[in-house]
Amino acid sequence: MKVFSLLWKNFNLLIFCKSPQRTWTTMESTNASCPATQAFLHERGTILLAGSEYYDISPIIAAIESGGYQLLLVKDNSGAAVAAAETCPDLVLLDFATELGGHFTSLKKLKPPDTEEYLPVILISHTEEFIERLLVFNEGADDLFFTPLPFAAFLSRIEVLIHIRKLIHLVGKCENIRSPRWCSAQGDAKVTSLHEKIFTCVRNDLSVLSGRKLSLVMERGELDSTLKGTALTREYIGDLADMKKMKALLSHLSKDLRIGSEKWNSIIVATSEALSNVIKYAGKGSVALWKNNSTLSVRIDDEGPGVRLKDILRSVFIKCHSRQRIHKLGYPLMMELADELIIYTGTEGTSLVLHFSL
Repeated sequence: MKVFSLLWKNFNLLIFCKSPQRTWTTMESTNASCPATQAFLHERGTILLAGSEYYDISPIIAAIESGGYQLLLVKDNSGAAVAAAETCPDLVLLDFATELGGHFTSLKKLKPPDTEEYLPVILISHTEEFIERLLVFNEGADDLFFTPLPFAAFLSRIEVLIHIRKLIHLVGKCENIRSPRWCSAQGDAKVTSLHEKIFTCVRNDLSVLSGRKLSLVMERGELDSTLKGTALTREYIGDLADMKKMKALLSHLSKDLRIGSEKWNSIIVATSEALSNVIKYAGKGSVALWKNNSTLSVRIDDEGPGVRLKDILRSVFIKCHSRQRIHKLGYPLMMELADELIIYTGTEGTSLVLHFSL
């Protein structure tokens, strides 16, 4: 936790600190240009476990300790929210032992829908009820495990969720350090260098977490190098009528390009999600299609206010989407249907490139 405190209190100094050697089982080391940020990302976190008087939680405790995490215990779920506020853990485990309503009260306190902070919460259940799967995610849980715990999968999920929490913190810091206040205090050149180091580190780790499906770019111009082959068309989008015309054009192209119906349906749905964002949040934009021998690429640009990167990450990696406004942006669906999603977003607008293998 020392690295965590230093990161927030003196971020520019931390960049030049030496990082200790870490063991990171599911996340590979992807960038060495920002060692202190890597140390922060790979530091084992603190887990708050809200136990139960009804079941033996010693196997859960043993699993957490075997993973090298610092463990904090509270007697039951009712005190979980207060304890989390006081101790600032990296993840909370709720033992799902009492009635549903009581646990949802605790869950709602830990995961209010309007919070800016992301605190992952895993529930552990002792009865494998199907209704639990539906309800707990609707109320904000990040995952649900049943006893006896599959320890390898359990620890792997904990590790990934804590890593995502830290990445979201870093992305938020990346967005904040370019504010006028930071630039005037630190100097434009120093701020730009700091931003680039952290952004590169975050980008590389996100690529690994997403199975190389999600890429972030720092400048809009970087997207040009991702488009190869022949430009098929470019259309401007300003309303629903334009969206319908674009869908008709895509359907016509599918016949000319001899693309199978299942693949083309994926292209239509993913593109429609992105175009809906353009109309809802930017008002207008453009869409362009490119094709080479093995890939169809769709580029979508708008001049709206941009989307916060940490909101994109929350939408892509966090399961509890029904209570989160950000999941209406459609990025999880785009990630599911496309082979690769490349994103640029800033104050001058948002650009996406969706690659589909043919």
